[in-house]
Formats: sequence, C-alpha cells, structure tokens
Amino acid sequence: MDVWEVDLDTMVDELPVWDSVYLLRLLTVLEEDTGRALPMRLILEARTLEQIRTHAAGAWRTSVGGER
Repeated sequence: MDVWEVDLDTMVDELPVWDSVYLLRLLTVLEEDTGRALPMRLILEARTLEQIRTHAAGAWRTSVGGER
C-alpha cells in the first residue's frame, strides 16, 4: 500500500484502496504489536482510524499490566 497523509478522524471508507484485505492486514499487525486478540467486530464497526486506534490502545494497555 502506498503511504499517504491522513488524520485519525478520516473515515476508513474514504481511504484509498481500503478493503477487507487491508482491514485484515491491519488487524493482524495490531494483534501482533499488542500481543492481544482484538475483537474483529470492534474493528469492523469502527468508522474512523481514531476508533481503530482506541481499540488497539485498549488492548495494548491490557497486555502491559493493566486489567486482564
């Protein structure tokens, strides 16, 4: 995927070449980085990059000693 500048409030359906393959790739990378499974439902329901980031950050906080 080419890199382009967007902000976190960008709607995912407005991203160039955004499709289910990129969604799954992003989900896989986030799970690898956080060490936690992210519910696919939350990622599918996310409308913006910020919403995806919030879900991933919550998983990361949980993986580094927060609530389990």
